[in-house]
Amino acid sequence: MKALSDDCERFISFPPGHIYSSKQGRIRRRYNPPWYSESIPSTPYEPLLLREAFEKA
Repeated sequence: MKALSDDCERFISFPPGHIYSSKQGRIRRRYNPPWYSESIPSTPYEPLLLREAFEKA
């Protein structure tokens, strides 16, 4: 980045897994795996039961 600082007016960091699309003129997600979801789960869980399940696996 230091080498580009004299030639570039501003820098923008990309979120992980994103690229800049010159066709769309914006940053877009490069990879959309079927299991990925931005929603945050709200279902309550029991930490001890989860731990036991991982230990048994």
